[in-house]
Amino acid sequence: MLQCGLMHLTRFKLEPLKKYFQFLQEGFPMNMKVIHVLNSVYFMDKIMALIKIFMKSELMNMLKIHPPGMDQERLFQLVPKKCLPREYGGDLPSEKELNEITVRQFKEKQAFWDKEEAIRKRFYKTV
Repeated sequence: MLQCGLMHLTRFKLEPLKKYFQFLQEGFPMNMKVIHVLNSVYFMDKIMALIKIFMKSELMNMLKIHPPGMDQERLFQLVPKKCLPREYGGDLPSEKELNEITVRQFKEKQAFWDKEEAIRKRFYKTV
């Protein structure tokens, strides 16, 4: 959340946020134990007030917010080094590289996405 200011909150659109939390709570294909938010901004309480209305209490209880400058050894106690990107002292590629890998993997599955969208359009009327 580097370089994020309070004015960014005015650009939040609630409907996508609502859909995201609905997916995270009901459609995410894994059971989560905890969600760590690193380098939180000074107005995190405002963000939490905004998203809290979309979150079930179980998800809210999983959320752990950490301020900037967290001790790296403490971070490694919470999240294994093998699960963190290079920027956080982890063994994974950099955030940029991970993003490029993810985008490439989505593009490689374009035929699947096209078929899925065609099925959805056929069976669900879009508004």
